[in-house]
Amino acid sequence: MDDALDEGGIVNVVIAEQPVAPALPVWSTWAVLVIGLAAAGVAGRLGFSADYLDQRSARPRMLWLI
Repeated sequence: MDDALDEGGIVNVVIAEQPVAPALPVWSTWAVLVIGLAAAGVAGRLGFSADYLDQRSARPRMLWLI
């Protein structure tokens, strides 16, 4: 197999270093939780604002939301 690859000009690739799993996660659980909650809050506010400000549909507004 090596001879056939060499004749075709295909270079064999050798792993220089063995892969190692990191001992600690890159992101802590608390950081992921805080970032996720913040992103959900921003997305929720943007969605609510877009729906509230949408004037294309003439539906009655709920008074407690104003």
